[in-house]
Amino acid sequence: MRKWIVVLAIIFLAAAGSYLYLFREHRDIKNEKPELIITSALIISEFIQEPSKSEQKYLNKTIQVSGIIKEINPRGLLLSDGIYCTINDSLAHSSLNIETQITIKGRVIGFDDLLEQIKLDQCFILN
Repeated sequence: MRKWIVVLAIIFLAAAGSYLYLFREHRDIKNEKPELIITSALIISEFIQEPSKSEQKYLNKTIQVSGIIKEINPRGLLLSDGIYCTINDSLAHSSLNIETQITIKGRVIGFDDLLEQIKLDQCFILN
């Protein structure tokens, strides 16, 4: 009997741990304080020079980056020097213009070696 209680307790703890791991709260990037404030030129040069070291430094971190808008599409925009930001809100009715200085806060999800672009998601426009 004692053996069954121990087995059931272990199963219960494993199930509870799995549930808490899988269904944890999502990050609120909009209200999170950025861990780094940087320009687009500086961050892209770091990724091009030392991609693995830069990924360790920036990956999954909330950053605030400023740059010049080079391209706009309904789901995101491309900043100068190669930073692609997926915007949470739709840009369809936005008053943004190309060649405008902008500051964005978002989460770094990786570096595309082929396009030499840093990818950010859950981005919000700060100005």
